[in-house]
Amino acid sequence: MERLELAKQLAQEAGEIVLGYAKKGFRTSQKDGGSLVTEADLAAEKHILAKIKEYFPDDGIVAEEMGAQEGKSDFSWHIDPLDGTTNFAHGLPLYGVSIGITKGVIPYAGAIFLPPFGELYEAERGRGARLNGSLLSVSGTEETSSGIIALAGPRFVDSVRDDELPLQKIISRIRRIRVLGSIVMNLCLVAKGAADGGLCVRQNSWDAVAGVSLVEEAGGIAVDFLGEPYTTKSENLLVGNPKVVSFLQKLV
Repeated sequence: MERLELAKQLAQEAGEIVLGYAKKGFRTSQKDGGSLVTEADLAAEKHILAKIKEYFPDDGIVAEEMGAQEGKSDFSWHIDPLDGTTNFAHGLPLYGVSIGITKGVIPYAGAIFLPPFGELYEAERGRGARLNGSLLSVSGTEETSSGIIALAGPRFVDSVRDDELPLQKIISRIRRIRVLGSIVMNLCLVAKGAADGGLCVRQNSWDAVAGVSLVEEAGGIAVDFLGEPYTTKSENLLVGNPKVVSFLQKLV
């Protein structure tokens, strides 16, 4: 089985596990950093990890709940079994399962499943990005002064509060900002052209690798605030078509 095929299968299976907990109920606890974790997160990740170790035992793994496990091959799996846990815990259908694959520190492929919508996103380097089998393309907008809908990552509000981002400058130049509470969903919406650009702050690799693969294979670019191509070492992220990303970069 190829890596992308396994990622797609596992994203859907993990999504079904998550939906099962949504129906029957679940326990929620708080991690050391204050973020939430549910039984659904843990069960979905356990399922994903077991299968990856079965099929690709030499690959590295970076998982939100388990942490990092170094591998012997050039490939690593970056897993968020439930991105948008706070949304999920409060009954908001804005969450997804993200399984990204890197070669070295560069995104290579990924699969994202949004359980509430039955949407399966997939991408692999050089093969395009797809949603339920249909090719995706980022927005072609060239209107950079008033037409952008920019999606900010969950830490956007914290960054504004800490004066890391110039809120007034951003608001004055962008028509609408949407904070969905899920970087994975943000990246999917940019990849399908529903949002013109995305801005993420202090994201983790398990949040971003699969979605960055989608955006890049859908014709967009992914860079940090300095304009350097995204890698798993990047501390922040801008995505969209080149003109939109260039515009966003000037704001941050």
